[in-house]
Amino acid sequence: IGSISRGQGGFPQVSAGLSITLNTLTKKCEDIMINGEPFDPGRTYKVATNSYLAAGGDGYSMLLNALDKYESSMYLRDVVIKYIEHLGGTIKPSFSGRINFTHQQTQSKPMQKAA
Repeated sequence: IGSISRGQGGFPQVSAGLSITLNTLTKKCEDIMINGEPFDPGRTYKVATNSYLAAGGDGYSMLLNALDKYESSMYLRDVVIKYIEHLGGTIKPSFSGRINFTHQQTQSKPMQKAA
């Protein structure tokens, strides 16, 4: 998240089931929870994203090395339209607490890179 304050994009978009805690002092992600469980760097996770981020856009170069890539060839707009139709045509935004901030200096261990 270090490049966010410089206006270079890269702010994480967090889907349901995922929550993160970002430290505004250290400019690092300090906590990642997936379905209520801590992120495990030794585990394999499925990730859905758009072609821009999958190609390393906004600095997400780690996605370039993803295993078992599958490209659906569906346009993002069509996926969103189908989802809204599935919801009955109405979106009800709500605050879910998926992105949290801390402003404290911590002694946390650095996160390991996922395999």
